[in-house]
Amino acid sequence: MEGFKNTTRTKYAGCPTSQGYNKGGSVKINKVMGEFAKGELHSGSKRGPGVTNRKQAVATALSEARKAGANIPLAKAKGGGSVARSAIPLTVKVK
Repeated sequence: MEGFKNTTRTKYAGCPTSQGYNKGGSVKINKVMGEFAKGELHSGSKRGPGVTNRKQAVATALSEARKAGANIPLAKAKGGGSVARSAIPLTVKVK
């Protein structure tokens, strides 16, 4: 069992490449998150308000990495793919 634990730990260590990001993407994400930690990350431009929410910083980092050409997968849609009621045609039989 000891060998299994070691291989599992190294395989799923939580490195950015195991999440589906390539090396260029993980470098860009680390750079942007470092700016957030220092308080230098701004939303929009450098004159915009500073980012104070960690989730917003992650979204900004992923967006900038995608713009730089990194292989970052898009977020999966939540909600299970339900169809809006107005999109379903109603068939009413009238005699």
